[in-house]
Amino acid sequence: MKGGPWRVVPFAVAIVSGLTLIIVMLATSALSASQSGDELIRSATPALTGTSLRGMRSDLDTMEGIAAAMRDAGVPRLATLSGQTPAAFRASLAVRDPSVSRGLAQLPAVERQAETIVTNLEQRQGQFESAAALPVPGLSLHQGAWAAVGLGAALMVVGVVGLLRPRRWLAIAIAGVGLVIVVVPLALGAPAKATDTDSLLNSLRPFSVEKVHTRQAGLTTVRTVLDGFQNDVVPQVARTAGLSPTVVAANLGAADPRLSPTALQATGPILDRFAFLVDFSARIQPLLVSTTRISTQASVWLLVGPGIALSVAGIVGWRAFGWRRLRDSSPPQSDER
Repeated sequence: MKGGPWRVVPFAVAIVSGLTLIIVMLATSALSASQSGDELIRSATPALTGTSLRGMRSDLDTMEGIAAAMRDAGVPRLATLSGQTPAAFRASLAVRDPSVSRGLAQLPAVERQAETIVTNLEQRQGQFESAAALPVPGLSLHQGAWAAVGLGAALMVVGVVGLLRPRRWLAIAIAGVGLVIVVVPLALGAPAKATDTDSLLNSLRPFSVEKVHTRQAGLTTVRTVLDGFQNDVVPQVARTAGLSPTVVAANLGAADPRLSPTALQATGPILDRFAFLVDFSARIQPLLVSTTRISTQASVWLLVGPGIALSVAGIVGWRAFGWRRLRDSSPPQSDER
């Protein structure tokens, strides 16, 4: 096989690889998406530490306990104080305070929604850590995106120069660059981290505004129930029973400590913390949409794939130069008969 035509292979592959990198990065808006990804990671990091997640779980358990206590102990005790059956009390509550009545009926759905969110975050903590480690330690996603564009431009320049003036050392350099962009991501576990990142993002789909609104509505429901329960329902029952609101509140605490005035007062800071999470979900919703124009796995293989091609092409070109040198240095064969 003659080496001449094969000498241009690494340079042609370099041009194609560089052009592919640049086109894909621009077509998928990777530069702006990487900025959104960096902002998403910065915003989410405080909420996804082990301490934060344990606090979130504790808050949710507390609120679920209070909701259960309202249904199982609070309503029956208030019904008794009002001289009614629990069913009759619920019916009268729907007339006197419909917002609280509706809220009590909606609480199980709100609890399921909150349980799904918190459980998912707990299960995905390790995947978030993988996402935060991309692309490489010390390099942000935005910096990595610019590095990919710069690499693409450099490959195109080297490819054009090599086509015009083929040089063996350029072929070797292309093989070396290809080897680096294959070995480094694989050594750092980038494919596995990319899989974790895509799994994390998929667990949050759909990234819709409606989902954010549902969470906001759920938080409003809980606030409405707690506020109405303490400031409307308890005073109404107190008037009906001829007691003071303080005595009725003490009765609730005796029925279940989770309904004591102290326990109910502690729900304020808990709801404020959940409000922060709901606001956080509203802030990151457009960021989530922006970061998923191309999968993380595809981004990694967009680099590794051309790296493999460059390595192979560079070796082919290097050997082609060797074949040519060997052919040119071979002594002429004598025509002896």
